[in-house]
Amino acid sequence: MNLTVATFNVSNLSLQVGRRMEFVARTIRLSQCQVVCLQEVSQREPVLQVLQQRYLPEFHHSVQWPGNDSRGMGLALLSTWPLHSSRSHADLRFPHPTRPGAGSAFSRDVVKVELDWGHERWSFYNLHLKSMRGGESSRLQRLAEVQALLNLLEQEQNPPLLLGDLNDGRHSTAVETLHQHYANSLEQATFPVKGPRHQFDYILMPPHLKSRLQSSRAWFESRASDHALLSATFCPPASAPLSIPSDRPE
Repeated sequence: MNLTVATFNVSNLSLQVGRRMEFVARTIRLSQCQVVCLQEVSQREPVLQVLQQRYLPEFHHSVQWPGNDSRGMGLALLSTWPLHSSRSHADLRFPHPTRPGAGSAFSRDVVKVELDWGHERWSFYNLHLKSMRGGESSRLQRLAEVQALLNLLEQEQNPPLLLGDLNDGRHSTAVETLHQHYANSLEQATFPVKGPRHQFDYILMPPHLKSRLQSSRAWFESRASDHALLSATFCPPASAPLSIPSDRPE
């Protein structure tokens, strides 16, 4: 059995979006992912619970974090596999990119999640970097956030997958900096869904997972979000048979 993971910016998902939540769920289900990292889920309403319980009951495990977004939009994750741990880095401080001596923080959040897939423990970082609004100051903030992320990754014994909305193009300085250490699962424009011109959404792999990548695809559904869902499928290691946990539906 392979593992399919996905990232999806669901564009300010709240309980006031009409049928859009149905199309979000439909897109997730069409991708056949078992793990999906979500960005822009309202933390002021039980949006994740409604999405999970009403529309995606096969995803037995979920977690959400408040983050630093002033609009109240946070990061979340749904999984059919049991979660081992999760940690937000919303309170992490690092040097401000334009004010010497001052501190800064992630404009949204960077969240680490660990889960058990068969005999392996997988680590994911769910990312949502500073928006493009703000011109040069926003670009410098994204660079500072990438450097803070790389400092976190240096502490990892097993390099994780990075999934999320980086709010920057493939050849921007921020994304190129990450590509010095991680490989892109798919190079394709993902935003906006109607006439995509930019790749803002990424699944970035550490070197040891590149040989296990089976496929990667962008899923476009304008009724769900202005971002495409991006998925990547990985095969298990040849030496380790995969066991299915008892609480996972077959």
